[in-house]
Amino acid sequence: MSLSSNGEKPKQEELYEIWKSLAPRRKYAYIEIGNQIGDINKQSIPFDEKTSSTVNLIYTKLELEYVLLWALNDDRLVLIEGRGDDLNLISKKRDINYGIAGNVAINKKHKIAWDLTPDVEMPFFNSAPFPKTHSVIALPIISTDQIVGVLELGSVIHCDFREDEADAFLFVAWQVGKLLSTNFLKADQ
Repeated sequence: MSLSSNGEKPKQEELYEIWKSLAPRRKYAYIEIGNQIGDINKQSIPFDEKTSSTVNLIYTKLELEYVLLWALNDDRLVLIEGRGDDLNLISKKRDINYGIAGNVAINKKHKIAWDLTPDVEMPFFNSAPFPKTHSVIALPIISTDQIVGVLELGSVIHCDFREDEADAFLFVAWQVGKLLSTNFLKADQ
């Protein structure tokens, strides 16, 4: 699908129309992934294998540019697990006031950045973590009514994440929250 007929950068109106027209093609895949994460959590394997399997599952099933699993530690986000080609470009620890993941951690609500081109203002998004990233969704990971982390997904496709798919994405984040609460958080106490 071509975003612009003349080869130039697409206009905001074009991107919005494309975004509105996208079918929720992956909604059932999200639910399947959430169920598979629940199965991973039930396995008797070390926590780092569970998080690695979980992040790899999301990354490969949804064909994403990157997946980052952040844990909230006081006023910082700590990268527990990540998958993508350029992970060396990001810091493993971040101030909670930085980026889309920090915004989600503070506000406890998911955020979608569906057009990360330089001329589009995204006040809650300091910069795309990877050069080819065009859209991002960040989801709060909640356990016992408290935010414990953020799941951040990035795509090279403009407008790849839709608001009407957010509930299915939140199911995936909920399953990741169960994984963190039964493994990582108990080890921290």
